[in-house]
Amino acid sequence: MKHTTVLDLIRQNPSCALVLDEYGINHHEHGDKTLEQICAEKQVDCNQLQTSLGALGSHVYSIDFNLVSIPFLIEYLINTHHDYAKTKLPAIRKVVAMLSRHDEGYRELEKTFRKFSNQMRKHIILEEEVVFPFILKLQALYENYDREGVVELLGKYSTEILCHNHEHDEDEMHELRVLTNNFRYKTTDDLNYQITMHELLQLQTDMGQHAKIEENVLFKKAAQMEAVLRKKLKNA
Repeated sequence: MKHTTVLDLIRQNPSCALVLDEYGINHHEHGDKTLEQICAEKQVDCNQLQTSLGALGSHVYSIDFNLVSIPFLIEYLINTHHDYAKTKLPAIRKVVAMLSRHDEGYRELEKTFRKFSNQMRKHIILEEEVVFPFILKLQALYENYDREGVVELLGKYSTEILCHNHEHDEDEMHELRVLTNNFRYKTTDDLNYQITMHELLQLQTDMGQHAKIEENVLFKKAAQMEAVLRKKLKNA
């Protein structure tokens, strides 16, 4: 890998561009240099960079989410999907901004991505500050029933309402898909455009995995616990 040029690395896997950027390596300025050359020039640890590049796409999880605890499930969603989105969104936004600066034809893409990115951040905040704490509190009351606590919690929120909000945000990428013809690109397209489309495809996949875990496992468990608690309130 260290004898491969920066541009060839990106052509092999467009995600390399974002990793290189984190190390201060701009593919526009250094595309014709090998990884070894640019690392020496930038005083970057070449072995560490190769490890980071080699790790792209290597994370495969084989967890039966139905068998794990709710706290583990929530921690998993935050540490994988949320952290992934928090890293990717600003990185993609930077590349889209470069596209837009050099070609006005990409202004609409920049505007649409900015809107999508803002929606995603709101979605993540909602989950981390409202949805997940609600579910953890729900579980605590399910395991140690406290009537006053249940009345207070279910007086504020319900799984149905919070899940509805989540479903409302599910297709946040719809406008981007329409605008980019489902993120299709050609090898003759602007390299930054190729990188953007590649990253959006990966982000879409990650969002789909995130939604499945929540809908099929987390929200289902929350709804079951809530039903039990409401029944206890009714029968009390």
